[in-house]
Amino acid sequence: MHLVGDEINEFDRGKVQMRSMFDKNVVYHIQSLEHMLDYTFSHLGLSNDHSIEYPLLMTEAMCNPNFTRQQVSELLFECYEIPALSYCVDSLLAFHYNQSLLPHPTGSGLIINSSHSTTHMIPILSHQPQLPLAKRLNIGGLHHTDLLTKSLQLKYSQHK
Repeated sequence: MHLVGDEINEFDRGKVQMRSMFDKNVVYHIQSLEHMLDYTFSHLGLSNDHSIEYPLLMTEAMCNPNFTRQQVSELLFECYEIPALSYCVDSLLAFHYNQSLLPHPTGSGLIINSSHSTTHMIPILSHQPQLPLAKRLNIGGLHHTDLLTKSLQLKYSQHK
């Protein structure tokens, strides 16, 4: 069963085990992605008999495996008949946007993108990402939350 958007509120969460379609920011359950795209396209009014007439820009995590990108591309071209598809790392888009807001952009910086389960670091020199120097750490917000919870439990269990 796939639940997306408002469907989640209408369903009794206690009766099902909720799982994400992602594992460390990589899509591993393509059927869930298809259901999510159906929901998204229909609510945006873009779906016309399962065909999207607009080019798509998909953001993805840094170091996304080619196999996953291939599966997502096949889904989009075969199920939705999109005319064109491009991929981009979301933090690079944010970096370039923020550079455009500066009065004197340097075009250099360090992107640190921490998500639910991973953290990516991408150095940028003269507007060019230094991809061989980019790093991925399998530590994210989930791990920070777990550590904080365990620390609080340890602190308050000692004071009883």
